[in-house]
Amino acid sequence: MDHPDVLAWRDGHIEALDQTALPHQVRTLRIGTVDELVRAITSLAIRGAPVLGAAGALGVALAVRQGSDEGWNDTRLAAEIARIAAARPTAVNLSREVAAVAARIGDGSAAVEGAALAVLESTGATSLRISARGAEYLLQPCGAGPLRVHTHCNTGALACLGWGTALGVIRALHVAGALSHVIVDETRPLLQGARLTCWELGQLGIEHQLACDGAAPFLISQGRADAVVVGADRIAAEPGAVEEIIRLCGQLPLALAIVSARAAHPGFTLDSIAAELQRTHSRLDALGPAGVACDARTVFSWSYHHLSPQACRLFRLLSLHPASDITAAASASLLGAPPDEANRLMAELTNTSLLTEYRPGRYSFHDLIRAYAAELVGQWAHNHPAARDAITHAAARDPSPSVRKKASWYAPGGTIYERTVPRPAPGPRRRGR
Repeated sequence: MDHPDVLAWRDGHIEALDQTALPHQVRTLRIGTVDELVRAITSLAIRGAPVLGAAGALGVALAVRQGSDEGWNDTRLAAEIARIAAARPTAVNLSREVAAVAARIGDGSAAVEGAALAVLESTGATSLRISARGAEYLLQPCGAGPLRVHTHCNTGALACLGWGTALGVIRALHVAGALSHVIVDETRPLLQGARLTCWELGQLGIEHQLACDGAAPFLISQGRADAVVVGADRIAAEPGAVEEIIRLCGQLPLALAIVSARAAHPGFTLDSIAAELQRTHSRLDALGPAGVACDARTVFSWSYHHLSPQACRLFRLLSLHPASDITAAASASLLGAPPDEANRLMAELTNTSLLTEYRPGRYSFHDLIRAYAAELVGQWAHNHPAARDAITHAAARDPSPSVRKKASWYAPGGTIYERTVPRPAPGPRRRGR
């Protein structure tokens, strides 16, 4: 690519490509102080885990040089280096490489600078090896290509030096003549895919298409991609936890996005997140952590508040249904309404994505959405005495023991419920022939 180095050490200064200016302007930052480096990291002018690690390593050399010029004592030097390591709390590479190079301070400034440059060199070399091996590995199950590849965020030279990691694999496929085109997720809210990955692919002359984030599952489900190439080191390290998280989230993109936001912190292992989802009384509580701007309840409520009153009533009552598979006849029974009206209301729920019609006349209800409906029916029963009668009558129309049991939670006392809904009388016994 014809542009300045992503990251370099020149004349005792760090030079870095300003990634906040791309794609409209190619601008290089010349960084000479710890303050300037911390500002560049926190503003995302320098970003990407491997690049942050290399920048942190160079930052230690920068701090040693600045400290020597300004007469810092050991305490001040240690504090400034700690600021660099903490500039991006979620970047494991940053704190790791800072600590590794800082351990050489006792050997003198030349040793520190040499260790920092070694990190810079090894980061680029590692990405080149990942690119070649990844492309070779991908071609084994997918064939010789040309492949249609889907990717997310930015994992190229801008983030990783060399050729990149996931995007480096794509670049290696291109060089080998095994790439058709790339689908790039825009990657909200900072648009690393739209701004940076598309820019890198354009510089390399690789055909690419930009997709909004919400379109990615649809494109994959429609077979528009032969492979999805993303950074997945943590997923590969904890595959069992990943499968459990996906199951507990009901495969809902919203829930998985909320879990991803929590998993971004290096202090949370995927196994610990899966365990939290398992033991939390309401999974909706586990999917509404502090700091997440939009939790599951909030998003579900947007759909719920667009429903008609009758559809709201049906949605709440559906939480009593014992299975995830629901028919229009079952909904008509719960609602006490004609089948045509139940069909109309089920269509309304489907249009707002609260139900999925996976086959004509058969609907599925995700566990998380069912949990939200159950919360609503509980609030409804608590706040409106007439609602308890509606719940009781709905259960009376459905002899299923599980429906009766659920309804008894919301009806005012199990004994009242049992008086209201008598057990069905046993039918006549058949005589054998």
